[in-house]
Amino acid sequence: MTKLNLFVSGMFRSGTTLLARMLNAHPLICLASDPFAPIFKFFRNEIAIQSFGSSFDPNSPLDDYYFHKDKQILSDKIYNTPLNLCLKCYNIEQIRDRIINHCRPFSPQIIPYINDLCGASYEDVLKSGMNLVERVYGKGLPNVIGIKEVWTNEFVHHFLDTFENAKSILIIRDPRAVVASNYATSKNRYPFLFLCRQWRKLAELSFYYNNKYENVLLLRFEDLIANPETTARKICQFLNVEFNENLVDPTTFKDGANRSWEQNTSHNDAKRGFNKNVLEKWSQTLDAEMIRFVEAMCSNYMERLGYENKFDSNLPSYIKALTEFNEIESGIAEWIKPYIKYEKALEYKYEIDRLKVQ
Repeated sequence: MTKLNLFVSGMFRSGTTLLARMLNAHPLICLASDPFAPIFKFFRNEIAIQSFGSSFDPNSPLDDYYFHKDKQILSDKIYNTPLNLCLKCYNIEQIRDRIINHCRPFSPQIIPYINDLCGASYEDVLKSGMNLVERVYGKGLPNVIGIKEVWTNEFVHHFLDTFENAKSILIIRDPRAVVASNYATSKNRYPFLFLCRQWRKLAELSFYYNNKYENVLLLRFEDLIANPETTARKICQFLNVEFNENLVDPTTFKDGANRSWEQNTSHNDAKRGFNKNVLEKWSQTLDAEMIRFVEAMCSNYMERLGYENKFDSNLPSYIKALTEFNEIESGIAEWIKPYIKYEKALEYKYEIDRLKVQ
């Protein structure tokens, strides 16, 4: 059987790691969690620096690209640039160093072999990385070799174009649950505006890719948790592998160091595997003002993906939710502060104008 290369992605706090550990439990699937996002980030940087010069901040997060012409130009350039772009602004040593720090929490066994990562283009580096995943985490006869990365949905078509036999699984979660999970940490938070725009971007991309490509599968986190076996069988059919009981047995899930895995949760109720208790936590964590804001920001794609509003879903209610919302300032992660210096009145005006025409 021809080897299949798999790319799994979604927003953070959306069950991506649970899905990755679940898939990796299948004897014919080898999947590493969060090893190579820096490859895509360096690829973005290469395009941005060549297009806009050294003023571009290479440490900036992947953008939502909304409402600003330069950002939209960059988004188009990234989408239309193939991954075979040569390394010019960076070298392989810089990429290796960044990957070492990035993969340590979730795929640490790659680190001893990092010097084997090589390539003169980003396509070459990614292919080299996939070979490393098979070498380090392979089980002898895997049919599917994959990686899971968060925030990286915009690179799905790059991955699919890079490999002769490739598929992608994208997972989405109710935006209120994503925001609540981040908010519940009380520190290292991201602003609600940032989170909602990022969710909307990734939901839009997931919806787009799922409709454009037959080799893309879109899953909802809620369906995975509520009906794990049904979802697992759907995944197996998509990947053309037989269903295996390991997929729905959390005791078989291993972390990147090959130890028994227990999922991370910000709600202080860690539990192995498919914890249905998390599905409605957002309604207890967020107050009405917060929920109304998220619904106003995300309603369009919430509806398309089957998430119902809790409050009124009409234009006056949405405008009221945006104009009356007070962004949460406490506990914001230090690293993101330079990138969220919004002129809030202007940003909310953009959002209100968007609502009027959607």
